[in-house]
Amino acid sequence: MEPSHDVTQVGDLTPAPDMTPASDVTPAPDMTPAPDVTPAPDVTPIYNRIVSYLREVPAWYLATCVGNRPHVRPFSFAALEDGRIWFCTAIGKDVYDQLQDNPNFELCAWYPGHPWVIVEGKAVFAEPSPALREEGFAHMVSLGEEHDCAADGLLVFFYIEDGRARICDITGEEEKYAL
Repeated sequence: MEPSHDVTQVGDLTPAPDMTPASDVTPAPDMTPAPDVTPAPDVTPIYNRIVSYLREVPAWYLATCVGNRPHVRPFSFAALEDGRIWFCTAIGKDVYDQLQDNPNFELCAWYPGHPWVIVEGKAVFAEPSPALREEGFAHMVSLGEEHDCAADGLLVFFYIEDGRARICDITGEEEKYAL
């Protein structure tokens, strides 16, 4: 079953003239699915669009809250599996402890010359497939984290539940989606 969508179209997503990236900036993703992202049959195109965008942006930011204080940190792993958007972190990191105490989070990603993406929802920690665990392990090790193997007991995965996404541009227009 496809999620309901409250959609306001942002046009062709062409950057405004003042949003043209500098010539030394790598071209931004075009918000179409990357060839290595295969949707499950029940996944809407917006899932592909969001995951593809997050995979193309070098780092995006995930926010949690402790009491009344926000905490923001760079994140860079997102994957699509079984109709869910998955993320990876590790036991012992502040983000893990914070999401255990309060599973609500928000992330924001932007690439010069393109709209930005804001996703909010609840983190549900669960065990991914062995293939996704290996992908997360390889990604985290490529960032310099030290893990003995994908099943070292430190890597943890979570997916988004009760999510909402917005794709916004500089003019104030936005697309809204229920995830």
